[in-house]
Amino acid sequence: MEILKRSRTRNTRPTRTQSRLLPVVFFAERQKLATHDMLEPELLYFLAEDDAPEIRQEVAKNEGVPLQVDQIIAQNAIAEVRSELT
Repeated sequence: MEILKRSRTRNTRPTRTQSRLLPVVFFAERQKLATHDMLEPELLYFLAEDDAPEIRQEVAKNEGVPLQVDQIIAQNAIAEVRSELT
């Protein structure tokens, strides 16, 4: 699966296609993606700004996220989400 290939060196935001596609994925699938340690960084950026705080918490717990994603989570308005940063 293309979105699961390892690519931690890029520092890019999600494409428009990825940004439009991901919201239609069901909650459970987004939550599973947020925990995946080989997920494309672009999708982690998007999940770090997900409407559901539970998804953002899973991203915060993911030790494989790029520093830029941690910085997004660190600015989250919900303390429970920020507290999950590893």
